[in-house]
Amino acid sequence: MNIHKLYLSIVIIFLYMAAFLSSCATITSVSKQSDTASKPYLAFDELVYDFGIAGQEEKITHTFRFTNVGSVPLKITRVSTSCGCAAALLSSTDIPPGGSGEVRATFETRRYEGRQEKTISVYYNAHDEQEIKLTIQGLIKAEVAVDPLG
Repeated sequence: MNIHKLYLSIVIIFLYMAAFLSSCATITSVSKQSDTASKPYLAFDELVYDFGIAGQEEKITHTFRFTNVGSVPLKITRVSTSCGCAAALLSSTDIPPGGSGEVRATFETRRYEGRQEKTISVYYNAHDEQEIKLTIQGLIKAEVAVDPLG
């Protein structure tokens, strides 16, 4: 009889602990959701565009689309590129909650050769000026290669 009461007590303690822990997890996730929702939050459809293989002297363009999934207006404060061979054009700097826009990126392959990766940094009005990096990457092959020793 004592073993049965002990077993029942252990089962009841585990049930209380499980109920307590699951309620803590729910409170934590609701808190995180409300914290994110009360801020602007920039979500891109994709962060990396791989153009595959290109030749030299080509102009690669790609449009990165984004949405403000936060509940307050979002302001893009600046956009910068990793080099002078890349450029970025922003459709709008002020994005309302649920609104969307795009960053049109251009990479001029010039005389580059081999694997290339160029980045575009997008900064917006999050708590500590959030930065998102977009990447254009691919392989650039030379049209003609001259080997004077061959």
